Amino acid sequence: MRILNWRPRDAGQIPVMFDIEISPDVRLMDWQLRRTLTGELRVYATRGRHGRPGAVLSDPAFAEIPRLAIQTYKEGNAHDDIRSEAA
Repeated sequence: MRILNWRPRDAGQIPVMFDIEISPDVRLMDWQLRRTLTGELRVYATRGRHGRPGAVLSDPAFAEIPRLAIQTYKEGNAHDDIRSEAA
């Protein structure tokens, strides 16, 4: 699993949008790294239609995503933008 398509933003409580590569065959798109009012960093999945989740992950997999996203945010070591790979 790795973080892809890291898209920093300049405003508000959402400093970064990103995608997650679960495997070479599966990517989860448009996740958010948000800063809470207390300054804590939290990860949020994109909500699907009518507020339903777009994917269901096991607890260990779901726990790995915030760890990777926060590490990437702090270290600035995001993988290349996937849109540039398609060109």
